[in-house]
Amino acid sequence: MTSVLEAMAALRSEERRAPASAATPPPASEEAIRLALQLRDIASREGGRVVLFVPGSRHGEASPAVGDAACGLLALHDGPVLIMDLRDHAEAAATPKWINALVDDDELRLVGDEAGRNTAALLRPLAGRPNQLQYASSSEFVSSVVDVRARYPYVLCIGEAAPRSVPNLMMAGLADGVVLAVPPGQTTRSEMHEVTAKLQRARAKLLGFVVDPRGTPRKGER
Repeated sequence: MTSVLEAMAALRSEERRAPASAATPPPASEEAIRLALQLRDIASREGGRVVLFVPGSRHGEASPAVGDAACGLLALHDGPVLIMDLRDHAEAAATPKWINALVDDDELRLVGDEAGRNTAALLRPLAGRPNQLQYASSSEFVSSVVDVRARYPYVLCIGEAAPRSVPNLMMAGLADGVVLAVPPGQTTRSEMHEVTAKLQRARAKLLGFVVDPRGTPRKGER
């Protein structure tokens, strides 16, 4: 069975190491701090808190909201934080640059303090897997979630829109909670109903939503 440590090492060898400055998160906004404080209140099943962020519409993106949550947690010195990108496409246009620049690092030295206690790391567990559905439903994937819970107080997952991603629905059932990222004026009631119904059938715990105007990717935006 491939452990999370082995998976992170394999991903790191495939990705180009970026300068540390490129992966430095921006200062946390007031909204990011408020979001981080709300994440503190989430009850964990065991170990660290695992929170899945999913778009409230088919064409939305949850990565900006995850970036805010991570920045807020680091500003509160609640790290280390693991960002798990569960999308089919890596380095999507709407993903904050500092997240795309993160290099998986077992020692957690790339971003954060020198002692490695308040840091951020990135893992893309579905990237390059030919059968993502089979992997997401396997005991290996469940074990990987248990492993990261033991290593990180917070695991923030970037998901795709629930109706089109079975692996993300499976993750929703493993997470301690799900947050919807809703772009203002671009999400219909029927879309929200479809997303929430799918998540409820997956036995996900819906925590609420964040209204994020950055939730719709634009061509060429990074």
